[in-house]
Amino acid sequence: MFNDGLLALDEISECDPREIGAIVYSLGNGRGKQRASRTGIARSVTRWRCCIVSTGETTIEAAMQEGGHRVKAGQAVRMLDIRVQRQHGAWDYLHGHPTGNVLSDALKRAAGQHYGHAGRAFLQRLTRERDSEFAEALEAIKALPAFAVQDGDGQVKRAAARFALLALAGELATGYGVTGWGEGAATEAAGILFKAWCN
Repeated sequence: MFNDGLLALDEISECDPREIGAIVYSLGNGRGKQRASRTGIARSVTRWRCCIVSTGETTIEAAMQEGGHRVKAGQAVRMLDIRVQRQHGAWDYLHGHPTGNVLSDALKRAAGQHYGHAGRAFLQRLTRERDSEFAEALEAIKALPAFAVQDGDGQVKRAAARFALLALAGELATGYGVTGWGEGAATEAAGILFKAWCN
């Protein structure tokens, strides 16, 4: 259902802590378990590609520790934990609202009325691109100082690449006239998130 899209998970604390690690691997690897049909014949394996965001109050590591498990490096880079504590709760800018709570409520109301518009507009433009140089654009973003990895750590490089990909998608959406953001805003935001993850 969320293939090639965004899967937003909430309330990870309701999941069995002993199963969280396997779920993270499964979601991050993009394939389900091999299962047999009623007749014993192997079913085809379900496959997907999606960005996953968990909006739970606890980190994957903390949730796994409740079940007596330690998070593995592979799990940590498949679902990146980012502590969201900004100037006004989750926000730095209130966009004319008096508090972060009021802004959050306004976003919830707006999202309940307007959803799918930007995604469709983005995909319509993206799928019409013929001779795109997305790979080169992604490498250029990865080379920016905001996504530089000094010590050569493979896991940190993988995380940086994920944030760079989000930056590229945001910059493309901006170029298509979908976001209303200024050029470079998506890259700056992705760089801030990568730095928060590193910290």
